[in-house]
Amino acid sequence: MFFVTFHQTISNVYAYDDDGNLLNPDNPNVLDEDGDELRGIYLEAGTGYLYVVDGGKKESKVYCYQGSGTSYKKLDNFISPKHADSIDHPCALAFDGQGKCYVANQNTNVVAALSVSSDGQKAEPENVASYLTGLFPSGKFLQGTLVASSKSDLPNAPQTNGIQEVAKKLGGLDVEIVTVKKKTKVQ
Repeated sequence: MFFVTFHQTISNVYAYDDDGNLLNPDNPNVLDEDGDELRGIYLEAGTGYLYVVDGGKKESKVYCYQGSGTSYKKLDNFISPKHADSIDHPCALAFDGQGKCYVANQNTNVVAALSVSSDGQKAEPENVASYLTGLFPSGKFLQGTLVASSKSDLPNAPQTNGIQEVAKKLGGLDVEIVTVKKKTKVQ
């Protein structure tokens, strides 16, 4: 079985069998409530938690769900901008099995490192990566920054005004600013 998100077309997660057949076609929603713009997902087999990135314009959160099979109920917000200013339009997440989670964010153009709570239901930002604070001792970084942006003052992310830019050759994430329908955004 595998889970699928549909970015902007369907606001829930669907489950498919190994042959690509939709499970529960009459009621395909895996989550007990719809999201805004679901993106990355991660199933922690040991706990039964399903982490779902909701990176839409109205939401900018990672949720923690618990369940099994094709039925999951939301427990809480795993992380949101309220807990870390680096979380803004998240798009993907990964776990290292050592109590850390990493969230890639579109609008801030950073990867944030998070410490996962002992129960696995919440996360808090880690300290800014030591290689960044070593290179830029007086630099300003967003909370939990593991990989910084090569540009600051990004559109739609006022919290990036004045943050430390890290050159691509030093590991800063490249970024492209595009205009679509007269709106400027990070891509």
